[in-house]
Amino acid sequence: MKFIALPILVSALIVGGCASTTHTINITPTPEVSMNTLTNDKIIDITVLSSFDGKIGEINTGIGEHADIMLSATSKEDIKKALTEGLIKLGFKPNKGGQPPADLKVTLSKLSYTTTKKVLKTEATLDYSLSLELKAKNKTYRANYVSQKIDEYGSLPTQEEVQEAMSQLASDTVTRLLNDPNVILLLQK
Repeated sequence: MKFIALPILVSALIVGGCASTTHTINITPTPEVSMNTLTNDKIIDITVLSSFDGKIGEINTGIGEHADIMLSATSKEDIKKALTEGLIKLGFKPNKGGQPPADLKVTLSKLSYTTTKKVLKTEATLDYSLSLELKAKNKTYRANYVSQKIDEYGSLPTQEEVQEAMSQLASDTVTRLLNDPNVILLLQK
């Protein structure tokens, strides 16, 4: 009886270990900025650009599991919302002020989730980068904000775990942008 159970158990592990799925994630940055009383005298026109649509990566684990990582359609709107809420928390009023507006253009320039198999462990490299072009007070300021995180795991992470890790990386990146002293200097009154 023991000899019959062993092949069944091994077969079940092999079939279970070859799972394939799709993780559709919604990256929602929640920047951490301190409450402040900064003020602006020009409207702040926020534009978010991204060429990322659909698949941003995949997971292939050391035990044969696979998941495609797909981006939800709301990523640009979520970045714009995070920027707007962060500016308001700093004390700015993006929709109030005179003309010409300060032009805050943010481009999601890198977004990826790549994996490397290491025996039974899998190493995931998460990348999230924003490029900024801010035109205000007859000046143009350009900057790049790059974040990377390395995760290791044995089995396929859940959709929620992938989404949480990418959202945290996005939050860190947007926080750095909002706390950039050059951005604050050009936007404030």
